[in-house]
Amino acid sequence: MKNNGPTALAQVGIFPVGELYSLQTPSMDATTYIANIPNHLLPIDPDSLQPSSESPFDGLYYGGIDTPTTRQAARQIALLEKGNYAVLTPSGQSALHLLLLAMTKSGDHVLVGDSVIYTTRWLLEYFGGRGVEVEYFAPHEANRIGGRLRDNTRLVLWETLGSFTYELIDSATIIEACTHHPALVVIDNTWSASTFSFPLENKADICVLSLSKSHAAVEGVSLGALVTRQPSVFKVLKQIAALTGCHVSSHSCAAVLRSISTLGARLETQQRSVVLIMKYLKAQPQVIRLLHPLAQQSESELQNKSIKGCNSLITVKFSYAGQTLMKKLGRLRIIKIGHGWGGTVSLVTPVCLDSNPSAARMDVTGTCLRVYIGLEDPGDIISDLQNAFFDASPF
Repeated sequence: MKNNGPTALAQVGIFPVGELYSLQTPSMDATTYIANIPNHLLPIDPDSLQPSSESPFDGLYYGGIDTPTTRQAARQIALLEKGNYAVLTPSGQSALHLLLLAMTKSGDHVLVGDSVIYTTRWLLEYFGGRGVEVEYFAPHEANRIGGRLRDNTRLVLWETLGSFTYELIDSATIIEACTHHPALVVIDNTWSASTFSFPLENKADICVLSLSKSHAAVEGVSLGALVTRQPSVFKVLKQIAALTGCHVSSHSCAAVLRSISTLGARLETQQRSVVLIMKYLKAQPQVIRLLHPLAQQSESELQNKSIKGCNSLITVKFSYAGQTLMKKLGRLRIIKIGHGWGGTVSLVTPVCLDSNPSAARMDVTGTCLRVYIGLEDPGDIISDLQNAFFDASPF
């Protein structure tokens, strides 16, 4: 059984209960564990943070560090990403913060793909103000990354695929360039939902995940993760997480496992829907540009870059001026206006791409709409788009 296939996703919540198993991982909250024998209580030290076995019950000593629920969630998420270890955090943003806190210091240099989301840029600006030098690179510069590595380069970080524009970076070329350099290769793999791309398998060092998106949005919980195959990397991340009190709740961890159990079915449905909706949008003269991986590359081109599918995010540039676009946006009834993505409900978010370097390369400017296709009937979504943007009389 593949550890990331539909069967593994469906059974991700199975949890040992004595000689039996529960189909759902229970939420088990605790702060204090007690022992009948002094030797059974582990000391509070870095070595005790390392997993002693695959059992969610072994090696527990303080609930703020781990519970059986959080340990089970971390193990399952690591397996889905084809990793060995996962450190869970309260959000994707906190995962990036933990990464930078644990792996960089003043005087270090970080290389970052310039198609990362704006919140990642804001966080990097924060660390830049504390002495970490941040240098950006464009996707077409992947084959020149080796020449930009310095002795003090600690991280090479990018998103696959890029935010809002879904621009593709040649990950394999960058990873190869970093092979003989101590810098850690870090890929934000949130877009792929532990399904479409597996950077650790291709020798990346760390994957960053915002589990609040495809993994857990249907449960409405916030979680993030840092996943690796390397025990030395895990040891540092886990220790800094413990020292900074970067704890996650058992409730959220049980919820994310419930959500992941339907992830395969959700993504399969959404991939079919987004193809139909993009076909409809492409036929509309008021749509100037449609941004989605399948609108920009062929399936074979994506597969050559180790991308084995697509989620249901689309960015649409309309011909309407700003105020007209906003009025038409207000006519939507099935697609809801809001931030975020990954749940059952389709969402639309206005985004200004004027300062987005990836959009500038694609000659896309001004306000666009990022549309997330949920689990509604695609025919209903198309009717909603028709009524809002293409049927009504102009203002």
